[in-house]
Amino acid sequence: MKKLLLNFIFVGLANAAGINDTGNITGGVVTLTSTQRTSTATATALTASGTITANALTVNATGGASTTITSLGIMTFSWVETLAGPWALVMTTPVILLSIFQHSRELKDKLRSVATATLSQLLRKRGYNNVSIDGLTATHPGTKVVGRARTLRYIANREDLFESHGGGYNAQKRLFDSLKTDDIVVIEARGDGRSGTLGDVLALRARHLGAAALVTDGGIRDLAAVTEIGVPAYHSGGHPAVLGRLHVPWDADLTVTCGGCAVQPGDVIVGDGDGLIVIPPKLVEEVVNDAIAQELEEVFIAEIVDSGEAVKDTFPLNAVWREKFNAWKAARS
Repeated sequence: MKKLLLNFIFVGLANAAGINDTGNITGGVVTLTSTQRTSTATATALTASGTITANALTVNATGGASTTITSLGIMTFSWVETLAGPWALVMTTPVILLSIFQHSRELKDKLRSVATATLSQLLRKRGYNNVSIDGLTATHPGTKVVGRARTLRYIANREDLFESHGGGYNAQKRLFDSLKTDDIVVIEARGDGRSGTLGDVLALRARHLGAAALVTDGGIRDLAAVTEIGVPAYHSGGHPAVLGRLHVPWDADLTVTCGGCAVQPGDVIVGDGDGLIVIPPKLVEEVVNDAIAQELEEVFIAEIVDSGEAVKDTFPLNAVWREKFNAWKAARS
C-alpha cells in the first residue's frame, strides 16, 4: 500500500493522564517531544529521536530502551521519564503512536468510487466474513464515507470507576481532541442505546478537525443537532441521557467491538447506503483495485441483461460473453 508520511501524535493511556506527546517526521528522522505534567511540578520536556526504514520505526528515548516497531496502524512502546526536582518523580508511560501513515488521496478516491457491497464480496473471497458494522441507523442515509478508524471503548458504569475515569479530560475528550482529517470515530458501547455516547459539542469538534464520520453502537444525545452539524453519524438511536447513566469512557485507540464487528485503530472504514465495511489496512489497495475491475464488469452485465439477455450465461459471464466483455472494455479505453 502506498503511504504518505505525516506528523503524528502520542496519546497517554488512562493511567498516564497529563502526558502530551507530539512528533514530526523530517527527512525520515522522527523527533518526539514529550511533556510530563504533575500537580506539583512545572512542565518538563523530554526529547527523543528515531528513524523510519520501510514500515519500521526505531525510537531512542531518554531513560528508556530503544524500541523497533514494525506493525502498521497503532503501535505501542514505553519509556521512563524522570522529572528533576524535589518531587523526584519517575514513571513508566505507555504511549500509543497514531497515524504515521495516511492513505493517499488517489486511494481514498478509489474507495469512494466503489460500493460497500462489492467490497464485502471481495473480502468474503479472501476469507473475511465478519467485516460489517451492523444494526445502526445513519443520520445521512446514502452518504459515502471513507476514513481511518479511531476507536473508543466504554465500559458499563460503576460508580467508583466513573469517578476515576468519567470526569475531567477523560478518554472520550482526549480522543476527540486528537482527531485528524478523515478519521472515523468508532465507539464500543456494548450495543446499549439507553443513553447518549456523544452529543453536539463533540460532533462540532469532530467537524472542525475534519473527521469523516462518527460511529457508535450506543445512543446519540442531541440527535437533531448532531444531524444538522453534518458529520455523518451511525448510531442505535437518539437518547436524552448523558453517557454517565450507563457508560464509563475507559480507553481509546485499541481493538473494540462495534455493531458486532471487531475494529482496530487504523482500519479503513467505508460506508454507503448499504452500511459500513471494515477493511484491514493490508488488504485495502488490492481489494479496491479488484472492486473497480469487478464493477466495470457489472456495468457490462447490467447493460446486456437490461437489453433482454438471460442471466443464465451472463451472471456470471460464460466464456463467450467474457470474450464480448473484453472487446467492449477495449473499445471503452
